[in-house]
Amino acid sequence: MGLSISCGQKKLDVKLAFYDSIALVDKDKWNNIVGGQNIFLSYGYLISLEQSLASQLRFKYVFFYDKENKPIGVAVVQIFNVQDQDIEQLQLLQNVSLSTIDKVKSKLNLKVLICGNLFATGEHGFAFKNHIDFAEKLAYLNVGLEKLLQSERQKGQKTTILLKEFPPESYNNIDRDNKLGYDGFMIDDNMMLCIEDDWNSFQDYLDQMTTKYRGRVKRIYKKSERLLVIDFSVDDINKYAQSIERLYMDVLENADFHVGAFNADTFRLFKENLGQDFIFKGYFLNEKLVGFSTCFQNDSTFEASYLGLDYEYNQEYMLYPRMLYDLVSYSIDNGAKQLVLGRTSEEIKSRLGALPVHMKLYVKLKRSLTTSLLLKPLIHSIRPSKYELRHPFKDEISVN
Repeated sequence: MGLSISCGQKKLDVKLAFYDSIALVDKDKWNNIVGGQNIFLSYGYLISLEQSLASQLRFKYVFFYDKENKPIGVAVVQIFNVQDQDIEQLQLLQNVSLSTIDKVKSKLNLKVLICGNLFATGEHGFAFKNHIDFAEKLAYLNVGLEKLLQSERQKGQKTTILLKEFPPESYNNIDRDNKLGYDGFMIDDNMMLCIEDDWNSFQDYLDQMTTKYRGRVKRIYKKSERLLVIDFSVDDINKYAQSIERLYMDVLENADFHVGAFNADTFRLFKENLGQDFIFKGYFLNEKLVGFSTCFQNDSTFEASYLGLDYEYNQEYMLYPRMLYDLVSYSIDNGAKQLVLGRTSEEIKSRLGALPVHMKLYVKLKRSLTTSLLLKPLIHSIRPSKYELRHPFKDEISVN
């Protein structure tokens, strides 16, 4: 499918190819575009995600070719249906007013094409060759997503596009010259800890803290000293699969909003396909698995991911904060430049020294009047959560 598109004063020629499964994609071509720049776009990650969630979501993969038929970019799209219960959950997550919820509830059955990753915070929806600038990437991406949108709309359901999700350096570029018809809105901050060059050990990190916060960390480790922490292998994940799913679901049921649910098989596939780039730590008390944390090594950035908790032991043994500080320790020991802790629990994460990175989503509403009338009040009433930012270090540290 060959197309000519405008990008400012330039005309761009592009050919598109669409795939329903990552297994149908030429792996070498995909890797040639993505390389090692983003684990959430890696072939191993995507095939793990698709194999474990195919019954809950649909997946689409887009290849972009230049006029000489050379691959220049790829994009990942996850498709799901927004139902009434999802709208109610969204109110809890993003502080949408109840009056707005009532206006759209029972009227909306919407298919959403998400370019990005529902299960990771950040700009993980596309990759292009280095010579293509950001404006060109968006132009290519927009035409590919529009073609997908047209295909899905032929099936009769209201459909829209969501671009998930951009930090300031990207959304400032988008907002500067947004002629693609997307509405942007701020969402909860992504909490990120910058690992300083002179932190060669966890103790170096502690030494940068004020007496108050350093004492707090020591109390957490004192209260949790009976916990045994084990790095899980594939065999360990299989062995404790039932407990993993129970702990994970306990956390998920306490979450404000989620789309799709992992299971032990998801974690097993990540470990099988990503090896040491997927870290799974099990927390035991008296030989009982009472919690786990997961993390992806994304080049020099470590990305904290899903966890499981037995809430019966959480407060007494400081299980959740212990997991967070263990992630800091692991990141320092393994040469990370930054630790991404994601959204939610912002105040707790700021006690580690994590700072907020503002994030923005973009949604295309203008094509369908019905969809626009239903969704615009919802979108424009969304506000990021409020929280108190803590300052644990003697000297302020910034996010790179």
